[in-house]
Amino acid sequence: MFLQLAAGVHLFCSSPERNAGSFLPPFPAAELFTAILLNEILAVLMCAFGWLVPSILWSLIGWVCVYNIAWMFVPGGVRLLTERFAAYRTPGRQGACTS
Repeated sequence: MFLQLAAGVHLFCSSPERNAGSFLPPFPAAELFTAILLNEILAVLMCAFGWLVPSILWSLIGWVCVYNIAWMFVPGGVRLLTERFAAYRTPGRQGACTS
């Protein structure tokens, strides 16, 4: 649970879908990226070696990381679908459909 919370929150907040283009500028500041990366590494090492938390297997750590990365893209995809749906509901589009 600790690893999922420690890693998941940062990946969710730095989702590549935060702007219109995936993996396009503006990129996060180098200091922010470095801090997140070091925090992720520290959380993985804490869980692997049992520092302040019970140790877990490397395979489970890998699955937690895969889970977090997969869920990093879900909110961005939902946002893009919502924006696409909302664009078709604008007054200009509705007027074009009734004519």
